[in-house]
Amino acid sequence: MFIKQETSNYINNLFDTYVDHKQSSDTKRMHPSVDEFSDVLQEINISREDVSKIRIEETSNTFAVPIHADLPKGSTTTLLPLKFKPSVWTILFQSFYVGNNAGGCDYRPSNKKYYEDDELHTDIENITSITENDFDQVQYEKYLSYMPKEDLYGLTISASIEWQENKIIQFPSNQLHSGSCFLDSKRWLRILSTTSY
Repeated sequence: MFIKQETSNYINNLFDTYVDHKQSSDTKRMHPSVDEFSDVLQEINISREDVSKIRIEETSNTFAVPIHADLPKGSTTTLLPLKFKPSVWTILFQSFYVGNNAGGCDYRPSNKKYYEDDELHTDIENITSITENDFDQVQYEKYLSYMPKEDLYGLTISASIEWQENKIIQFPSNQLHSGSCFLDSKRWLRILSTTSY
């Protein structure tokens, strides 16, 4: 499903005029209210009562979206690519987080921090479908060469979804996923909701 261009323009204009007082040199974030997004939510068919978080983000930091699950089971992640240079993918893994940490879970076997404010929420014993195999080298080079390969150990890709501007991507919030390699910067909208997937 694609959103209307005028909706995309609204989101981008809202973000462009927003001042992020915590903005770093490579990342800007905005957390719009449900009221600011009521028309957007209606178009995407998400009830405002089901929304737990809305965020628009733009970054040039390749480590901005390492492997993680957003929330425990019972929620849906909705992504909307807004601005980027091709090609960019959202990578979904066969593994799911089945624990109860309200902040979701990071998958990072090395326990390395990728950036200064990196808060790791590892709960690896509650992640399903971890194998004893190294990550596929061809997929690593195509999608995920920005991160240490050791942090992909035991994972298997279930889908690589190539971004299309204004095309919605949805998946269970407890599914492990990550961003891919990309050029320059990328901007996207993320909505977390209790809407059934």
